[in-house]
Amino acid sequence: EIRWIRHQISETVHLYRNGEDVYGAQMEEYIGRTELARDGLSSGILDLRITGVRPFDDGQYVCTVRDADSYGEALVELEVAAPFFHNAHHWMAALGVFLTLSVLSTALSAYLWRKKS
Repeated sequence: EIRWIRHQISETVHLYRNGEDVYGAQMEEYIGRTELARDGLSSGILDLRITGVRPFDDGQYVCTVRDADSYGEALVELEVAAPFFHNAHHWMAALGVFLTLSVLSTALSAYLWRKKS
């Protein structure tokens, strides 16, 4: 059994048991957003992928591994940083890219024109 839990909340983020994902015990906030990366399981890599990361996801996670004979755990810290323009609308980002490319294009044209002269 591989279980990822939130450290402070002590609730299940993702549970993998007997070769299958078990979603019944999962926190509502993570439904449809988690996946255990299975390609590394045989070598002990127990990566959890969280899609659509939100500020709520910030914090400590505990990965527990349990079988009939043993138990182990590891603590992981996830830091969620806001994007540079976290309040920007899509059109603002597009305008910023357009203006940047326009300035670069104009500067390149001026440089090539001077070089030609």
